[in-house]
Amino acid sequence: MSKINTFATTTSAFRPLDTTRALRPARIQCPNCASSKDAPILSSRDSLNVEFHHCAECGGAWFYEKDCDLALRAAGACAWPEPKNTAGDQAACSEHTIDWTCPCCSGTLVQIQDRRGSGASIRRCLICYGGWMDHADLKRVAASEAHMFSRVGRIIRQVAFGS
Repeated sequence: MSKINTFATTTSAFRPLDTTRALRPARIQCPNCASSKDAPILSSRDSLNVEFHHCAECGGAWFYEKDCDLALRAAGACAWPEPKNTAGDQAACSEHTIDWTCPCCSGTLVQIQDRRGSGASIRRCLICYGGWMDHADLKRVAASEAHMFSRVGRIIRQVAFGS
């Protein structure tokens, strides 16, 4: 008599439930410009199947992707328009609070650095795993991605053609 391994059959079909999608607000206000009374509503755009919410005023972007490396690759592949605010207004706007709060779940945002070496900093939510990048960080990631592709191309040419 053979035993049926019920553990293997039940766990193979198991997928973790992503409840954060159901809890997302329909409209997101910019966490960077939140100190102004007319904080802008972020506009939605997609890049490499990652949804970004972009602020036209300060130029930053919010994303929900839990895999930070995937979000950074997608941000690097996107062309980000210049913000409406001048450089001085952006600096004043980004210094409005010490503790940032998540525009999705009101959790605390912590600052992390891009481990891939672009020099960009990302503010990540500890609850819903969303993230915010300022316009300058979006530009750094895009420049780093372009530089990475040129390095990969050089390596492939060296291997393929021996030059």
